[in-house]
Amino acid sequence: MTDYRETHSPSVSTSLDPMLLKQAADFMDAVRQVQRDGGRSLTGKTHLSESTQFASQATQAASTLIAELQRNPEPIVPHEVLSTTFERFEEMCRRRKIRLSAELRPAIYRLLAVELAINSDILAIEPKKIASATLYNGTLDRIPQEFHEFSDFPSILRAAATGYPTDPAGFLEFAREAIARLSADEQFADFRDTPGMFRQAVRLNPKDPEGALIRFREQVSQLASDDRFVEFRDTPHIFREAASRNPADPAQFLVRVQGTVAQLAADERFSQFRNSPHIIQDAAIRSPNDPEGYLNRVLAAVTRLASDERFSEFRGSPSIFQRAAAKNPNDPEGFLLQVQEKITYLSADERFADFHDTPGVIRHAALHHPTDPEGYLTRVQETDQRLMLHKRFVDLHETPGVIRYAT
Repeated sequence: MTDYRETHSPSVSTSLDPMLLKQAADFMDAVRQVQRDGGRSLTGKTHLSESTQFASQATQAASTLIAELQRNPEPIVPHEVLSTTFERFEEMCRRRKIRLSAELRPAIYRLLAVELAINSDILAIEPKKIASATLYNGTLDRIPQEFHEFSDFPSILRAAATGYPTDPAGFLEFAREAIARLSADEQFADFRDTPGMFRQAVRLNPKDPEGALIRFREQVSQLASDDRFVEFRDTPHIFREAASRNPADPAQFLVRVQGTVAQLAADERFSQFRNSPHIIQDAAIRSPNDPEGYLNRVLAAVTRLASDERFSEFRGSPSIFQRAAAKNPNDPEGFLLQVQEKITYLSADERFADFHDTPGVIRHAALHHPTDPEGYLTRVQETDQRLMLHKRFVDLHETPGVIRYAT
């Protein structure tokens, strides 16, 4: 793919005056702000004059950048998408009674084309689906940065851009608040170990995410009682993943997962994961269309993490690298850095001083329960106390590590 951000960035353009590009960018910002303030969408037909249509077609035909982006057989942005986007921007100006000058038109079209290509690239979505959000907002490269907590759940970023094109950031703010509310709701405490459920509930049913979670729970119960899936009963999060990823037919989703897991487990390329079957399951669940590619990326990331001196303390536990790579494929290094910070913080917390002789528990909390390690450790302490007080386990009082391991 051509690196259009490098070769066609306004800042390095030689075919258009940089000052003209700056004026065009300011003009586009102003038009978009008027559009937002008006509170109306751009639905309906365009009603451009013949002279505007002719000027638009001539501008497109004269642009080498536009020609390059729409070049067949594999255009970065198809011709019809670019043409429609230009027409809709012209229509936005017409409806808002803002004159688009002939002098600025080439620069505006160039910027629109680059914005569309960038947005398609950063959100991994076809240009046609991102055209409306581009028209209303310009580049969306700030979205992944502002909502970095969704880096491992890019589908919600795409849903925001395609479902709420006038204000994708507004939807993501709503999603962030709704997810926090659901996570704190004791009614859904059983979903806290699979926080993706909250995200899916908001993405699939933003008007009633609580209702979505209740339906997920019903589906999980049905799957858990289905004898076809008895092998997954020790890993109930798989039922939750099936319910959230394919709510229309979670059972069929699990049947496909079973077949994929069997194939991957027999593949010698992935033999090192046989002692970590959850990695293979993750590949089947998270990347059903290319599970082999998923595992190959995990292997490459594990090798990279193991050679990174920042994480030398984890080399005796390679499963940590595997989990970081599998659960956080976009930024496993960032995830491990956060794990280290949490371990340091939890180790210094006097509430958890009784874990100093079993540091593996603190590490487990940081690694497997990153959203609420304190809550996990508190539950471990409560369960420890309950077992210690149980008369059946009085003979284990001198070996508390056994009880803790059970917990």
